[in-house]
Amino acid sequence: MPWPSRVAALLDCLAGVDAMVRPKTVENENRQLVAKPMRSPIVERPTQHDLAEALHLGHATVERAVAELRREGALVRFRKGERTNRVYEIADRDILQQIARGG
Repeated sequence: MPWPSRVAALLDCLAGVDAMVRPKTVENENRQLVAKPMRSPIVERPTQHDLAEALHLGHATVERAVAELRREGALVRFRKGERTNRVYEIADRDILQQIARGG
């Protein structure tokens, strides 16, 4: 199994069916900031080092796999200043599962 598919499979498993859904601050039609639940499942807490250990891969390999998953649209690409350590927001679960299956 190529390394992006192994990382995708682990993140999909960690997201589970009861994935954490966090609120996101957005502007409403009156330009007021309101909290709105995010629809994307989020995997929080594991570091890339934790993922590497779980999959018996090198840290750099996991880092490249996460970058590839972001490029493919499976994970959210954060804008400059938004990125948070240990947070993997799933942008498209279907793409993530397809990659996990080796597709």
